[in-house]
Amino acid sequence: MRFTNQEMTEAEKLHGLGLTWPLQSGLYIWDIQEKIKPGSPFQRGVYFLLEADCFVDYFGDLQSLKDSVVWLPTWEQTIDLLRRDAVLDASQFRSRQGYQLVELYRQLASQILRCGPIEAPNFLTT
Repeated sequence: MRFTNQEMTEAEKLHGLGLTWPLQSGLYIWDIQEKIKPGSPFQRGVYFLLEADCFVDYFGDLQSLKDSVVWLPTWEQTIDLLRRDAVLDASQFRSRQGYQLVELYRQLASQILRCGPIEAPNFLTT
């Protein structure tokens, strides 16, 4: 998966607003500080968490990792967050057509500004 510069900028804003996430497999993260070695197979600084715990070693502890990287929610994960908080009517989003990820990130940012920080669920169990 590739993320546009605009999507990455909006995700960084979400991080700054207080979007938190549990360390789990199946997430994309952006290592802005480029601490993770080796280089990314996707695009510079973007990693897919397959064995999530092994990424902690690059930062020393879980909190340092979560403070230092930006979670890049997928379209589906973002829709799940917006639906969970009843921001979106689920019937509006049956397909991806016409709904850009950057627009969804902005809706999520508006929700955080209105209601406070959002903690993402464990997507592996939802």
